[in-house]
Amino acid sequence: MALTDVVIYEGNESLPLVLSNPTGGAGLGSPVSASLTITEDDPIPPSGSLQFSAATYSVAENGTTATITVTRVGGSFGIVGVDYASSDGTAAAGSDYTAVSGTLSLADGILSETFTVAITDDVIYEGNESLTLTLSNPTGGAGLGSPTTASLTINENDPVPSVGSLQFSAATYSVAENGVSAIITVTRVGGTFGAVSVDYSSIAGGSAAVGSDYVAVNGSLNFADGVLSQTFSVGMIDDAVYEGDETVNLLLSNVSGANLGTQSSAVLTISENEEVPPSGSLQFSTPIYSENENGTTATIVVTRVGGSFGTVGVDYASADGSATAGSDYTAVNGSLSFSAGIVSQTFSIDIIDDADYEGDETLSLSLSNPTGGAGLGSPALAILTITEDDPVPPAGSLQFSAVNYNVAENGITATITVTRTGGSFGTVGVDYASADSSATAGSDYTAVSASLRFTDGVVSQTFSIDIIDDADYEGDESLNLSLNNPTGGAGLGSPALAIITITEDDPVPSSGSLQFSAPTYTVAENGLSALITVTRVGGSFGTVGVDYATSDGPAKAGSDYTATNGSLSFADGILSQTFKVTILDDITYEGDEMLKLTLSAPTGGAGLSKPNIAALIVLENDPFSDTRIEPNDNNNGAGGSGSSSFDLITLVLLISLYRLNLRSKRYGLY
Repeated sequence: MALTDVVIYEGNESLPLVLSNPTGGAGLGSPVSASLTITEDDPIPPSGSLQFSAATYSVAENGTTATITVTRVGGSFGIVGVDYASSDGTAAAGSDYTAVSGTLSLADGILSETFTVAITDDVIYEGNESLTLTLSNPTGGAGLGSPTTASLTINENDPVPSVGSLQFSAATYSVAENGVSAIITVTRVGGTFGAVSVDYSSIAGGSAAVGSDYVAVNGSLNFADGVLSQTFSVGMIDDAVYEGDETVNLLLSNVSGANLGTQSSAVLTISENEEVPPSGSLQFSTPIYSENENGTTATIVVTRVGGSFGTVGVDYASADGSATAGSDYTAVNGSLSFSAGIVSQTFSIDIIDDADYEGDETLSLSLSNPTGGAGLGSPALAILTITEDDPVPPAGSLQFSAVNYNVAENGITATITVTRTGGSFGTVGVDYASADSSATAGSDYTAVSASLRFTDGVVSQTFSIDIIDDADYEGDESLNLSLNNPTGGAGLGSPALAIITITEDDPVPSSGSLQFSAPTYTVAENGLSALITVTRVGGSFGTVGVDYATSDGPAKAGSDYTATNGSLSFADGILSQTFKVTILDDITYEGDEMLKLTLSAPTGGAGLSKPNIAALIVLENDPFSDTRIEPNDNNNGAGGSGSSSFDLITLVLLISLYRLNLRSKRYGLY
């Protein structure tokens, strides 16, 4: 077998040798096959170095895959291999690409091989991103060339997003005074692309004081690409003085790489942690104020007591009392404000000076609706007195409108007028009362005792007296009225006394008739006197009277009796009266003797009725004497028988009537 010697290194080579088809009856032994190795006598050629075909590769984000070429340089002998792998750069496996790792094998003489990287196409702008590709672990005698590390750039295919705006996360922040520090958040809104920055600072204008309430701040905040918020802190200073909630003004400025948002300023409120001192109570400085009517204005003081913290306020208003807004003063309403530490404020009321006397007048003042934490103290109500400067007009005098008043007995009531003259200022009064005269309270009228009141300007008042209508005739009757005890500066005028006459409405009753109680009376000669009764019959009204007189019969005045005459008076309702006839007792027997009694001249409306002539018989008490009576004895011989006969006949007749007890009211001697 001839061997060919080539100059190409092929390494040791072998060929198989096989025995077959023996002949001549020979068989095949073992082994029937063998290998012939041709030992290489040429030098071994280089296998080469493996490396990326370029240091950088690029692929569009929507390019699906990137093909990466690994080349074999400096030799191509033999089969070689190399490991490859990806690692994140700015691109992230899983979101931007699919991570790869594996081994490439290059056959003898093969100078390049490729692998692919799958690209993930998202819709988020991230800019161009890159990943790193690495070769390692060459085999087959190959080495690692350069570059063994390459960068794959994924070119962004999405539009560039907004960088956004930087602003405070809120318009207001709060922190407790003893909270050490306040954390302030600045946010990036409307975009997150790229790195941006902004300056922050505390500025003047808040109620909190730098150095005593907080530590001033200023600085810059940096936002890396995609970062949405950053914070800074403001240090708190906790004092022991109550100042209420205070504020710090914060400002963003000098934005770099972004825009300044709408909330570029904010307020940090430092919440007070000290106990709130009292704001106090608001009240009038006094419950009573006064001002002269011509004083132009009244100044009213409102005070703050029990505390003076903070700004407080209160409403004030006026209201009519006896004074009237518009004619006596100008109405007011408004509000007073007390700054911190201020303990008094004033408001004014304009006084209107008129020319009319109205006396001192008042209006009321009130406080209401305290604000700022203040309360209402006491007094929250006050009175302003407007002192009168005009002379006092006269109150006047009070008197009856007449001296005499008349009312019919059946008139039910009598209305009595009391008048006010000489002035009508102010409210005045007077007492009135009734008193009996001929009329009697309870039977003729109802007694009264009360007061009348005259308000300012009123010049007359009335009162009534109830009249009692009876059925008895009493004639016109009267009662007295009086005024007393004037009040309110009034005096008593004239008349202060008056009379009411109650006019009788009943018919006049009969006064009656006057007559002797009997046609004859008797008395013993030694009886000293005879009592003669005169009676009133047919009526007893009023005072009546009648004259009486004696005249001789057989009895002679001076020897048998004492002549008498006079008048009898019968008071109203009296039915009988008497008079006496004195009897003279002689020692001569004369028998029973008679004298004549006569009534005349009735008065007071009375009449005369029978018997208005009567006989008084003087009964003899001496022993009988039979001395004859001569015809002319009674006339001492000087007269005729006519008169003696008449007297004797009359005497006999009267004695007979007496003895027969004939007492008839129809009998009379004429």
